[in-house]
Amino acid sequence: MSAFEQGRPGWLERTFLYTFGLSGLILLLHSSSLYINRDTQFILISPPRPYYGRPSRPTTPRPQPMKINIDMEKHSKLMEERVNTMRDTCEDYGDDIRFPKRIGSDHSLMWDLKHHLVYCPIYKVASGTWTTNFLRLSSFNSDLPKWQRFSKMHNASESVSRKLFPPPKGKKKQLAALKDSTKFLVVRHPFDRIMSAFKGKIANPNAKPRFYRKLQKEIKAKYSKNAEEIAAEIPPSFEEYWRYLTDITTGLVHPKDWRDVDCVQAFYSVCVPCDVEYDVIIKLETHDEDTEYLIRKNQLTELSEPFTMWKHNSKAENQIGDYDYYIYDDPKMNPIQMTKVKTPSESSTPSLASEIEADSERKLSGKEEYKKLLFSQLTKGQVQKLYENYKVDFDMFDYNISEFLEYAKER
Repeated sequence: MSAFEQGRPGWLERTFLYTFGLSGLILLLHSSSLYINRDTQFILISPPRPYYGRPSRPTTPRPQPMKINIDMEKHSKLMEERVNTMRDTCEDYGDDIRFPKRIGSDHSLMWDLKHHLVYCPIYKVASGTWTTNFLRLSSFNSDLPKWQRFSKMHNASESVSRKLFPPPKGKKKQLAALKDSTKFLVVRHPFDRIMSAFKGKIANPNAKPRFYRKLQKEIKAKYSKNAEEIAAEIPPSFEEYWRYLTDITTGLVHPKDWRDVDCVQAFYSVCVPCDVEYDVIIKLETHDEDTEYLIRKNQLTELSEPFTMWKHNSKAENQIGDYDYYIYDDPKMNPIQMTKVKTPSESSTPSLASEIEADSERKLSGKEEYKKLLFSQLTKGQVQKLYENYKVDFDMFDYNISEFLEYAKER
């Protein structure tokens, strides 16, 4: 027997080595960024996405394409009125509220050159909805089922969406794209936005990122007289946050002056409407109708199918919505209002529509009570003072404070 044959492993050793090597290869393919596609080519990309399972069963018919509900001619006149109000305000304030350098910023506008759309995201004003809509207009996660594509589990986020739609390189290309595109933004009542920011970032002791927890302590230490609450790290009250916001926004006029105001910078300072000259102004109060107008005006067929992803609240429960209208066996993964599981034969679009409508009414009623509760902490003078600081937004987008003054106390 030769020396080579003497050193050769036996069949048992070979079996073990082959099995061990194959197991290691499978583990490598599963856990690393290396995988093989259908064409048996090695490709380096991000790690394979986890599969979270398909919902157990369908509950309603597939969503239908958007129905024609609005009078396009009438809505076009409404948009024209909003745009004229914006432009009149720009003329009134002049160069004080212009900031053309912001147009080409990476953190300002989103440029969809394929669909000729330019959008300005504003924090706490449906920015999550519209950055997701921009992902829908692209081929983002097209290899996944529709109900998984726009989940954060699969890398869908506002920051990712922004990076996919950067500004054209060079001022000339940017100006040409603006001229050739429909430019739009989404606004809401400034005080409603402040309420939303307070609830999510100031009143929430577990607010993320952690910067807001530090801000809570700073506001409480400066504006509260309750030593026990300060020591216990109780979040600021709405009245304390209101006084803080009034102080830091007093005297701000030029858009760049607002850069140190977190969460609730003035709309005009974020989107510089006097420089961009928007064609469509969507308001959160009429969001569905305004969105339909934009979709039909620009023939955005990718957005014509209803799509409202389930939103997780702080209790990890979902609100009425859809991922192609499926439900899961785990009740916490389903809408909280869905108490009975229906079979496909029992389900119907009208019943779901009525349930969503009832849910919307409950939410609206709850929001009104919450609004009264918060503004009852303020005096009319405090409301008027912060209104003056945000007056450009109120003038530009035709909002008033009459409702909020009714809820506030005299002194």
